[in-house]
Amino acid sequence: MPIFAPGRTTVSVRAFFFPGELIVKKILLISSLCLLAIHAQAAAGEWLELVEKNEYGSYTKFGWNHAGDGYFTIDRETGELTAHGGGGLLWYSKRMFADFELELEFNCDSVNTNSGIFLRVPTLPESYDYIHHSFEIQIMDRSRRGLLHATGAIYDAAPATRLASLGPGKWNRIKITCDGLHYLVVLNGETVVDWMARPAGKIVDHWPQGYLGLQNHHGGGVIRFRNIRVREIDGK
Repeated sequence: MPIFAPGRTTVSVRAFFFPGELIVKKILLISSLCLLAIHAQAAAGEWLELVEKNEYGSYTKFGWNHAGDGYFTIDRETGELTAHGGGGLLWYSKRMFADFELELEFNCDSVNTNSGIFLRVPTLPESYDYIHHSFEIQIMDRSRRGLLHATGAIYDAAPATRLASLGPGKWNRIKITCDGLHYLVVLNGETVVDWMARPAGKIVDHWPQGYLGLQNHHGGGVIRFRNIRVREIDGK
């Protein structure tokens, strides 16, 4: 289970002896309440952008952490994330998600680019054990195991119906819906996976909620991500 409860904001109010400090604390309290209101709006079915701008108008990786080999860089003007080396994971650490829709775009510079999108990672990814407890949407156009490991497939569990990616150098749009045990993957407007989850392949179990993550490429090509957003399914 998670070490901490993501998404929880605690506001502490104390008595202060200096008027200036009291004003500052009031400002901080108001800011915290505003953040709570924004979170509540996103939780009610609004899209939540996962790569945000800071107060200076530049995109940052605030809220994202990296585990394992490699690293990601960010274009501060466009918000594009680029993976560099290794097979690590850039994961969104602010909170977990249960039933949701996730949309993003990705661009591979080679058919051999090997990456993925991890869903419902149940614990902090302090080792590579998370790959056995969460599903990965595969990104790799040239796979030695066919559609089971091709772009759009749920890696090692549910094959894609066909290779619907646009090829190297093109931006692909993917929409992933996780609703209970139901996983739906739409790639460039085509449904490539419509599946009821169960342990399969390297997956020994799966969880009803967890973190979202982007996998570094393993070599063979570079991958970029952009326009990453998520919304919870109403009524969940």
